Amino acid sequence: MMSTTHTSSPAVPLSGEYDFDVTSLVRKWYTQDWSNFGFQINDDTETNTNTWGTFYSSDASANVPELYIYDTYSTVTPYQYYPGKWGQGANSLTTCADNSAYSLFSDTLNATYQAWNGINSKVHVNSGIAQSSNYDAYDISYMGTTACPDTDWAVTHNMNINHQEDWNGTWRWSRIYINPRNPGLMMDVAFDLRKNVMLHELGHALGLEHIDRGSSNTSVAIMQQLTFYGYWLPTGQDQQTLNAMANAHY
Repeated sequence: MMSTTHTSSPAVPLSGEYDFDVTSLVRKWYTQDWSNFGFQINDDTETNTNTWGTFYSSDASANVPELYIYDTYSTVTPYQYYPGKWGQGANSLTTCADNSAYSLFSDTLNATYQAWNGINSKVHVNSGIAQSSNYDAYDISYMGTTACPDTDWAVTHNMNINHQEDWNGTWRWSRIYINPRNPGLMMDVAFDLRKNVMLHELGHALGLEHIDRGSSNTSVAIMQQLTFYGYWLPTGQDQQTLNAMANAHY
């Protein structure tokens, strides 16, 4: 996340109403690319405390500033989710990490497991990442293992009661294999990017497919496969798809 301030210098008339489009800035706040320090409006002559500009504030009797928010969430189109589903339901999923994954990535795991919660009451990951090697005692297990291919940061396998990978049937367990090699792909990236990868893989464990499977789709989503690296929280499209999946399966 960037911690610097960002400025813009639009040309405005000497008097009258001003319009500022802050959409791109707020998007950066939402995706956590930029830190949210709020807005500050200054005249270009305000270089010290002895000069200032004047404007109507929110407590003025007229001409108060207004913020317009245009809702585009309802127009978002859901993408694919897997035909399979959790056999015991998905509203109380438990998670653990083996010793390797926990020691290397516990900060990232604990920062991401809640991100999918609160979108739909039928899908919920219980709080806390337990440190355990008893994978079958938990629904979703993070494993730092060389079973992850060299070229992948992480891979997810949802399995049936027979421990077979099965994206079309009934799931009992999910295994998220994280590349632990040192130097390894996941070891060499920043915290925010590791967080993004973990969110993406947990999305698979919940039942979401790649948004661009078989295409070059550039939609805004955590589950974007080709260029998803700019988002650190589930987007409107992720939320719509999770809702569609939950309402169809549970």
